[in-house]
Amino acid sequence: MSKLDQKYAEMMENHPFGIALFHPPPSGTFKPGVCGYFDEYGAWNPICDLLDTKGLAAKGLSPVEQEPERAPLENGIKWGPQMSTDTKASKLNMKGGVAPQPGIPVNASAIYEYSSSKDIGAILLTTPPITHDRFYFSTPFKNWVKKNAQAILKNYPDVQEHQLWVVTSVYMTKSCAINMWNGHDKNFTVGFSVDAMGAGEAGTGFEWHHSQKDEGWSEYSPPGDQQAVVYFGGLVFTYHRSLFGKEDLRQKALAPAFSSGLFRGSQVLVKIEDPHHLNEHVTIRYNEVFEEADLELDIEDTEERKVE
Repeated sequence: MSKLDQKYAEMMENHPFGIALFHPPPSGTFKPGVCGYFDEYGAWNPICDLLDTKGLAAKGLSPVEQEPERAPLENGIKWGPQMSTDTKASKLNMKGGVAPQPGIPVNASAIYEYSSSKDIGAILLTTPPITHDRFYFSTPFKNWVKKNAQAILKNYPDVQEHQLWVVTSVYMTKSCAINMWNGHDKNFTVGFSVDAMGAGEAGTGFEWHHSQKDEGWSEYSPPGDQQAVVYFGGLVFTYHRSLFGKEDLRQKALAPAFSSGLFRGSQVLVKIEDPHHLNEHVTIRYNEVFEEADLELDIEDTEERKVE
């Protein structure tokens, strides 16, 4: 996992939806029930879909013995802008119907300026509605990884460096825009088709327009029926070689894991023979991401000011 992905996830931990993704993957390959790993560039590398029995058999993997129970799909969620903890919003009062920045239409219903009280900040803009897809329980997935642990490590040795993930929940949107910045004096201007702080009432026509002068924006709109996954929860499995017959906890994955603030606590899943090193063993530990962390969300104070 790249440092940028990790930093963005850390800054967005104040939102109780799981891990925020700086490079939102498409829902066709990143969805509840799939397993894979994030490489050193932050790209998602899928290994298999645990719900695809034929696909598992073709890869030499056994099926899930206990059928996972899927929660009803929630597809009517609406969000306003998602901001990092120290990012503040100031509502601009347009004067004389003149837009304050190029790229923002004069008929915008509301215009906000975003800035951070620290040297870093982040903002996520999403198109409603947001879809929440998840499974109720993680036990079937833990049992599956335990049963297939050696086959996975043998056929996909990269998981020992990058960790193995099983996705159990996602929040996704048809399109989104993300900005993360460094610099205490930076600010960004965004115009909305409805008031940003009242975006929870917005319909599917909700739109945003960011200033052409502002750099750092990345936009994602997957093709077809796919959506961009902006938050996820799941199980992460780490691999530790034995050192003199004991688990070497000093060993770290080459790609850093996400911040530990969203995890329940590491536990041993199974100890297996290392398929790549004779007479060596690997201890596999797992950690579960809180899908909805027990966090207090601060309501951003906004202040109106005139654009001179």
